[in-house]
This record gives sequence, C-alpha cells and structure tokens, in this order.
Amino acid sequence: MDQLYALCEQLLVSPAPARIRYEIGCTLNRIATDHIQEYDFVNIFRLLNFYLPQTRYGFNLQIILHFPEIIHPDTMILFQAVRKPFLHIVIAHNLVKNLNKYLERWQPNPSLQDQYKRTALHVATWNVSINFEKQLLNIRTLLTYGFDPVKKWHRVTIVKKLEYYLQTLSNRKYEREMKFVKPAEQNECDTITIEDVIDQEEDALFDVRMDKIKVLEEKISMMDEIIQFIKLIIKTHDTIYKGMNERIKNGSLHGDTAKIIYELLGLQRYASSSNLQRNKEFKRIKSCSF
Repeated sequence: MDQLYALCEQLLVSPAPARIRYEIGCTLNRIATDHIQEYDFVNIFRLLNFYLPQTRYGFNLQIILHFPEIIHPDTMILFQAVRKPFLHIVIAHNLVKNLNKYLERWQPNPSLQDQYKRTALHVATWNVSINFEKQLLNIRTLLTYGFDPVKKWHRVTIVKKLEYYLQTLSNRKYEREMKFVKPAEQNECDTITIEDVIDQEEDALFDVRMDKIKVLEEKISMMDEIIQFIKLIIKTHDTIYKGMNERIKNGSLHGDTAKIIYELLGLQRYASSSNLQRNKEFKRIKSCSF
C-alpha cells in the first residue's frame, strides 16, 4: 500500500505519467498474486480513484482489470481521458464472465451516461464490430435488465445502428459470393460448381472462402435475430404505455400509480409522460368544475 501511495504521489508531478501508470499496474499484479483480501482492493481503488482523476488520462485498462467484481457499476471514474460509469468499461472490455449475475448483484442505473451521453447499451451496440458475439449477448442482457432501446446517441437509435451493421455484413457476403461467378457469365448469374472451382484453385483456398461465407451467414442470422428482439421489446413497451394511458384518461388508474409501474418495468421514459398526462387531465377536470 505504501508503494502504491508513493507511485500515486509521483504520478502527479512526473513528466512521464504513462510510465508511472504502468508501474502501478505491475504493482497491482504483484499484490493480486499475494491473494490480498477483497476489502484491501476496495481501499486500493479508493486510493487510486483519488489520485488518478487528477491526471488528464486517469485509469487505464491494465489498472482497471483488478476491480470489476468489487466496484459498483454506477461509480463514475476517469478512464482513458473520458469520465464514464464503471459499467461502461465492464461492457466495452468484457471484464465479467456472467453479465446477468453482475447486473442482478449490483442493480445499476440503466439511465446513467458517460460524458458523451452514452448509456451502457450504446457502448455495447457501438462495439459490436469489435467483439461481435459477446456484444450481441451484452445487448440482449442489458435489454432484458431494462435498458432503454429507443434512446438515441448522435440521433441514431440502436436499431438503426444494428441495421447498418446488418447491411454491411450482407454486402460483404454478396461480394464474397461474386468471387464464385465466372466473368463471362455474370449477366446470367450462374455460379461455378464445386468441381469447376477445384479445377481452377486449390481445395484449401476454396474451403477458406466457403468458411468465410458461412461465418458471414451466421453473423447475419444473429444480427437479424437481435434486431427483431429489440423491435419486439419496443412494440411491447408501446402497447403497455397505450393501455395504461387509456386507463389514466378514463380515471381507472392514477398517474402516480402508473409512474411506479413504469419504473418497476424499466420504462422510465414513459414515467414523465404519464405524469404529464395526469396533469393535463387534472387541469381539464378543474376547468370544467364550474
């Protein structure tokens, strides 16, 4: 602990903070091998979270790898020069094995954003191209937990972003398939048979190309499935909202009760709408009372 404290003090005045940050990471690795108890790592994080945000860059991945299971995901930290909730780092770098259990344990706030106005769901969506299968699983888990599927980032919804990825994958698959079309017969769209390809190229090259096309087909199927899943969630949310709003209008459901129900269901974006509707109805009834 004393060594970490000394390094943190050096970090504030060092002309080469990246080197000091690297030494902090190495020190944490040595501490981890000594099997120090969990509460010690909590205290270590508190120490680092006091000093590192005073620098321009803050935490790096080498340091943060030691804390995913013991730090609350809503904790705001400075990571790679960006202020963000701890959950954003967990999602972007897949720091936990079971995200569902992690969310159940800590109960993070789905509306929490980083300094660029991104939620954890945005982070997962915009990182799909980096870690395809893992981030699609993260998206599904976050949606099931209650993250808002219609909230935009840079005026783009997660559905639109995923549909863009889907189109990119489809174009890439089409380009690869066209490599199996004879140039003289492209107008007729006749493909070369397996026998013809074997005559022209080595078997290994053909297998590699076919494997790449199969991988693209699997990715397209997975992407289309998650898009349909999101659209179903949005449709379900809208149906719940319309039904409850009708009950508010006819007086069979109080607006405050509806707001509580929305929040329990993870539909925070409708909570203010129900309140607004309740206020409108109250004003209308008040104006007609004489």
